[in-house]
Amino acid sequence: MAHYPEMKGRAAIITGGSGGIGMATAHALAQNGARVFIADVDQDSIDAAVAGIASAGGEAVGRRVDVRDEAQVQAMVDACVKRFSGVDYLVNCAGVFKHVPFMRMRLDEWQETLDINLTGTFLCMQKCLERMIPAKYGRIVNLSSHAAVRGSALHAHYCASKEGIVGLTRAVMREVSEHGIRVNCIAPDIIKTRLTMTRDEQRQKQWQKRIPMGRFGEPSECADLILYLLSDASSYITGQNIWITGGDAVKTAKSAKQKETAP
Repeated sequence: MAHYPEMKGRAAIITGGSGGIGMATAHALAQNGARVFIADVDQDSIDAAVAGIASAGGEAVGRRVDVRDEAQVQAMVDACVKRFSGVDYLVNCAGVFKHVPFMRMRLDEWQETLDINLTGTFLCMQKCLERMIPAKYGRIVNLSSHAAVRGSALHAHYCASKEGIVGLTRAVMREVSEHGIRVNCIAPDIIKTRLTMTRDEQRQKQWQKRIPMGRFGEPSECADLILYLLSDASSYITGQNIWITGGDAVKTAKSAKQKETAP
């Protein structure tokens, strides 16, 4: 993990911060001296993540937040500002990923995924930007997905929400760059988290075959990329969607002949 001295004392909100990529990012930020505010939906997981950071010498607090709820998101930002005197970094990791065939997908299933993944990102960005714009400083990283580009059977709602995050990132970047704020997103392929490592071993082997590096990504590898995008080392990078896929890309004409395997 690279070291970024400029992060010391900065305040960071990480949604979905008690597990997977979010927790790895929270730990990495704390190790760089940032003060971390973890938001998630399970209080026990939040408490465990905060305790883990504290035991490693970092500073963190946590709060249960449903990112679909505007009042809860506002309260989260207000609590961060009260505790840490501002909000400098926002990492939107909160998300849901469910397997539903498109022709059997109910409207409420579609809406739940859009509300958590896309509307939640919108609300968290908007409420944090209300603090960042007057301060003339802010760094935001959103989580898209490689599935949004390549498509993924059984996940139309997920793919739509994650492609929406890319468009949201680029649109907001054009409105806030003049205020010294950068907004980027990353698009992971399969990363070893609770959300993805729930299928049988044979299916996981099928997934691995399409990845040139022959393995799944680690949450810490995503955290390293996120920290780079938050850091001064990426000072001329904004409005980008950066793939982190182990070499997997959109199918070529040759590879498209192979049967698609749904995650």
